[in-house]
Amino acid sequence: MTKKVCVIQNDPDEGLGVFADELTAVDVSWETIHAYKGEPIPSAEALVERGCLGLMVLGGPMSATDEEHFPFLREEVRLLRESLQRKLPMLNLCLGAQLLARACDARLTIGGEKEIGWHSVSLIEWYTKRNPLFFISRMA
Repeated sequence: MTKKVCVIQNDPDEGLGVFADELTAVDVSWETIHAYKGEPIPSAEALVERGCLGLMVLGGPMSATDEEHFPFLREEVRLLRESLQRKLPMLNLCLGAQLLARACDARLTIGGEKEIGWHSVSLIEWYTKRNPLFFISRMA
């Protein structure tokens, strides 16, 4: 069985980058939905039916609350809520993390400075030993 994740891309310049290499290294393929092009955002059930074992929502320059200019954001929040209910493993980067916060009804606030580009990240033990997203390549 091929291991696959679904990737939601919100901007033409915000692709998988180095994550493509990491997924390839562990024999996990991906299906990319280009939300910025108007490709429909599926339900979590549809993702599972298509064989996706996890979800990645990528970044973008827009605000997570700017549904007026980017109506697909509303659909992504819906997908994230459904994915949480199904306990689908996920990784949400930048805008994707803000959308996840919205899906959890968390309050979003504007930070003191812009955060653009790469920053160092340290993973706590839970992520490296128990987070199911890191084990998709071992799932049946």
